[in-house]
Amino acid sequence: MDLQSGGLKFMTIEEVSRGYVYRSIAKKWAASSQKLWYEFKDPLKTKDEIMDSVPVGITRDQWISFVNYRYKKETQPSDAASGPISPTDARRSRGASNPSDH
Repeated sequence: MDLQSGGLKFMTIEEVSRGYVYRSIAKKWAASSQKLWYEFKDPLKTKDEIMDSVPVGITRDQWISFVNYRYKKETQPSDAASGPISPTDARRSRGASNPSDH
């Protein structure tokens, strides 16, 4: 159910399914994009050198656009990502389960 215009709107199975499919595709695209970047990103290479090593199956134009996108300031990891982590995150990274999950 969704609240719209002060009333209730019931979502059809098609709407729910479509939302699920879109979210699933977005997650898979993000994961494959990140995997591709970490496979080809080399801290010892310049941006131009990375642009010159185009992966098989990707056009040069697409690769250059992708590399430019990954080099934008907005897409760089934040300083917070390398900072201290919370105890909850530390437990998750060790694989410890959360008692409230059961």
